[in-house]
Amino acid sequence: MKMHFIKKTVTISAIFFFLNYNLYSQTDSSAESYFPATIDNSWHYKYTQTQGYITTLTRDSVANGSRFLFFDSSSVPAYEIDSMLNVWSDPTTSYRGLQYKLTAQKSEVWPVKGAIVARVDDVYWQFIFGVTTQVRKIGYYSGLDTTFSVWFYDRYLAAGFGFYLEITDASQTPSVWLAGCIIEGKTYGDMTYVGEEFGNIIPSSYKLFNAYPNPFNPSTVISYQLPHKSFVTINAYDMLGREIATLVDEEQEKGFYKFNFTPKNLSSGIYLVRMNAGSFTQTTKIIYSK
Repeated sequence: MKMHFIKKTVTISAIFFFLNYNLYSQTDSSAESYFPATIDNSWHYKYTQTQGYITTLTRDSVANGSRFLFFDSSSVPAYEIDSMLNVWSDPTTSYRGLQYKLTAQKSEVWPVKGAIVARVDDVYWQFIFGVTTQVRKIGYYSGLDTTFSVWFYDRYLAAGFGFYLEITDASQTPSVWLAGCIIEGKTYGDMTYVGEEFGNIIPSSYKLFNAYPNPFNPSTVISYQLPHKSFVTINAYDMLGREIATLVDEEQEKGFYKFNFTPKNLSSGIYLVRMNAGSFTQTTKIIYSK
């Protein structure tokens, strides 16, 4: 009986080890894995259920110990990865900022640009595209407030996939999320892209979508939908409630709408966009960063 018990225990332990090994064997949680930067890697992001884009890392260059990454057909690098695994956005422009520190641990803080600081708020495991991987939640805050109570937005980096999700408002509704990607020649999720055509989709409710990109400079896209013909007003306000711009003020047929908002003579900061249509009202937050 004793030998039988030992054999059964060993068998159960072996099964547990096998399952545990297969659960995590596909996961690479090294610092580099949070920003996979192999040429021809592609990412399919969505910012509404029917709108999004695909971006591809097409080439790179090396200078002064840093690697510069070029996406799509751009002649300007979008990112720089330095020898310390710091990821700088818009590295060759005046908007250069330290977007990510890939080696940062939970609670570590770094300056991003201007008065914005970033902090690793959480590190946890999540099942993404059939892979159990590690996710870092990075919060972006006002560096003028040491209590981190002035929150701007959250970004989530997933090991093996890169930028995964962005949250820009208190409702925790994603403003942009990863629908699929091709990493090292392997496809994950949905890489089918149909452009920004809505086809025969008829909206069933009023909705003001989160602006994209957000934070932004110099412009952002504001999208909304109408289930009925309605008189629509969309205005922008500062955080004191003062109106700074009238964006839409007309009667419109039912359907989907979008437009570019390019602020003029505004300082960097948080602004509100409010949509009114009949009895419907919705407000979303945008962040303008010069």
